[in-house]
Amino acid sequence: MNQDVIRPLTEAEVAMLKKTFRLMDRNRLAMRFYTSLFARYPNLRSLFPTDLTELSTKIVSVFELVVFSFQQQPDGNYHLQTEVLQPLKSLGALHAKKGVEETHYPLVNGILLESIRLELPEFSADAERAWKLALNHLTLAMIGGGTNVAPDHETMADSYQHIRSLLFRVP
Repeated sequence: MNQDVIRPLTEAEVAMLKKTFRLMDRNRLAMRFYTSLFARYPNLRSLFPTDLTELSTKIVSVFELVVFSFQQQPDGNYHLQTEVLQPLKSLGALHAKKGVEETHYPLVNGILLESIRLELPEFSADAERAWKLALNHLTLAMIGGGTNVAPDHETMADSYQHIRSLLFRVP
């Protein structure tokens, strides 16, 4: 499989997402995330409201939605449920209207992964790969319109070529 293709998740990866998500202090994760994001990228602060309380709740809700929205398909792999793709696309469009650029997504994803790693001291390499892949699916849905890109479906992969360079590479 070409590493540039966003592959579906496995059952073990989905289980790892759910397990690690349940272990997190979500409020602390959200605050850790925003603190790190603004410390590292102060130019992004203007894209966010002054009071982050409501936004912290929303970001945790989006991650929860994503974690629990991977559904097994007939091919045995896990994809985001079709029902969540349009809302994620709409969320991406709202972000774009507020000034979020495609190049911001890998920065944000990287900070989020660091925040999860700090939140869960026993964050394994397998858990990190599962989260990277899930965040790739989330990002793809938000900036690409949300189509499951499977390794055996090259036409879909080709249509998202411009997005691939923005996403984490998952082995």
